[in-house]
Amino acid sequence: MEAGARDARQAAFRRGKEGPYMKRSCTALAAFTLILALGAQAAWAAPARLLSKATLDRFLKDFPAMMAELEALGDEVSETFEDIGGDDDMADPSQAFSVETIRAGMAAAMADARVKAILVKYGWNDQFVTVYTAILSGYTYVMFEEIYKAYPMAEYKQYLDQMLASVHPDDIALVRANLERINAALDMDD
Repeated sequence: MEAGARDARQAAFRRGKEGPYMKRSCTALAAFTLILALGAQAAWAAPARLLSKATLDRFLKDFPAMMAELEALGDEVSETFEDIGGDDDMADPSQAFSVETIRAGMAAAMADARVKAILVKYGWNDQFVTVYTAILSGYTYVMFEEIYKAYPMAEYKQYLDQMLASVHPDDIALVRANLERINAALDMDD
């Protein structure tokens, strides 16, 4: 490239006239950014749907009897289930009802062979953890949604957005539609 042409291109660039080289570079950069954004969007897609009407109906039918048997095992097992949403001594109280905390609490409860035996008796396997977590997460979302409606604070909105990234919207809708039944089965009316 001749020095004169290079100098003219540099001068045009400084004046804001990029020329064809800069336009191609910007177009390539924009295309690359679009490809990255589309890939990230696929990675950020909604979580899988975990609940169906039949699964929820089965859970709500079995849960009260299972809990009665679990409570009969003693305070240790009963307290494990009561602490599924976290406890008062958590370092970050905002995580008390996060999907991760609920899953961890369920895993701790399922470590007891007596608990597994009761679930098997009712025809449940590891799917119970998935279903119970989805119901509790959807329930938590619906409750915080009501709180946010009454008290529209940024922290509540942020929490709802985080929950929505972890719970499928159809699962939330199914929980919302069956809220009274869930309250009764989980004994949440106290």
